[in-house]
Amino acid sequence: MNPLGFIGLLREIYGNKTPDLDRIQKKGLLAVKIAQHYALRIDFLDENVCTHLAKLFRQTNSLPAEDIDKLLHQHVDNIWFDRIKNLQNRPFASASVGQVHRAELEDGTQVIVKIIKQDFTHSFLRDIRSLRNLIR
Repeated sequence: MNPLGFIGLLREIYGNKTPDLDRIQKKGLLAVKIAQHYALRIDFLDENVCTHLAKLFRQTNSLPAEDIDKLLHQHVDNIWFDRIKNLQNRPFASASVGQVHRAELEDGTQVIVKIIKQDFTHSFLRDIRSLRNLIR
């Protein structure tokens, strides 16, 4: 997130309209984390804005089914696929970094699978450096 992106994020949060959660998510993980923090600040933000921003804790954009399959095949051993009888494509919850899916093992045991959407390390640290430079 560059300085203009940060200013845009603050305008999104403090603007006259309800913040656009998709627009915030497109700014990256740091923007989502900042907006999540603002969701907890009912002491100086309107309650409706805080309630709306709080959706970023559980209702973020999820990966499409084809991306989930590709991601799993890149990072999981084949034996794992032999043990899973059914993995629901649609997550029942999605957060900024990961999402969770219901699944069933071959013996019928119901389990939950958490999928990390991507490696955010590089982009998150880049955004931190950019904002640090802006503040200086």
